[in-house]
Amino acid sequence: MVPVSYVGPALAASAGEWSGVDGRPLVVVTLGTANAAAGVRFLAESVDALAGMPSVRGLVVAPIRDDQSMLAQQVVAASAGVRLRFDRAKAADIREAIESAGQYRLGAEKIRDSFEAAGGAEEAATRLESLG
Repeated sequence: MVPVSYVGPALAASAGEWSGVDGRPLVVVTLGTANAAAGVRFLAESVDALAGMPSVRGLVVAPIRDDQSMLAQQVVAASAGVRLRFDRAKAADIREAIESAGQYRLGAEKIRDSFEAAGGAEEAATRLESLG
């Protein structure tokens, strides 16, 4: 059997705050490059949903295709975020999901902690070296 180990994501050390932040509220809405064309309506609905929200935190997922549905289900199963239907989400749905997302903070923190405990790139190197 081939040995398999999960060592977490390979994250670079943070260089501090992002220089693009100028004091205004910041929200990241991403569809990835492969889904950009499909997301025009969703992005517009997201902008409308976020208008006037001074502070938001949390994870809202709206899978489109490929493995995204499975990953979204894992987010929900871990109590780390809210899942929306991409093809039907309107501004009101997105806003409601965002407003409820804060209650999933503990689930998200558990995932973060598991990533940190997994060891990352350093652990991967240690395990690879032990094979040879």
